[in-house]
Amino acid sequence: HKLKIQPYLYHLKRISMEILNYKYLVGIDFGDGETTASFAKIMDNGEISDAKSLLIFKGGVKDKFKAESSVYIDKSGKYNIATRTDHWTYYPYEQNFKLRPDYYLDPKNDSKLTAFKEFVTLVFKNLLEYNKDKLEYNPQTGKKNFFLCVACPSKWVPKDDDIKHVQAYETMLKNLIPIDVIIK
Repeated sequence: HKLKIQPYLYHLKRISMEILNYKYLVGIDFGDGETTASFAKIMDNGEISDAKSLLIFKGGVKDKFKAESSVYIDKSGKYNIATRTDHWTYYPYEQNFKLRPDYYLDPKNDSKLTAFKEFVTLVFKNLLEYNKDKLEYNPQTGKKNFFLCVACPSKWVPKDDDIKHVQAYETMLKNLIPIDVIIK
């Protein structure tokens, strides 16, 4: 499963000059059932190569390019990306993170939000760890060699396009990972 980079290009015209400062265009889709990430190389002339999948896992899983959108809490209280059904059976877990936009604005939903935030952080950490040959990021300086796009949940219906919801989602994610733009 590859996240298509091409649809992003239309939305990125307004910031196309900024993109030229990066080596890669990276897209992440934190999906309801699964999460994927792709990258495309940004050429010196501004052209963008075909998208390729990024590794989310190194080994021990069937598909290294896709994560089930779920986390579990192990015996030590640490969040982990669930990779096997026994993680869901034996440990507290959360899944299906395509939440209504107002969900991100309501503090009553702390448990699911915490799980989603942990999932986002874990996926980003894995992307950096398992794609070191491409992705560079210094959290102290904020310097990175990629322009990061994150898709809004695709099941958000037109009435959910209210800007406050997209902004709440973007603000939440920007507090976790160095995104440059949210794509709807």
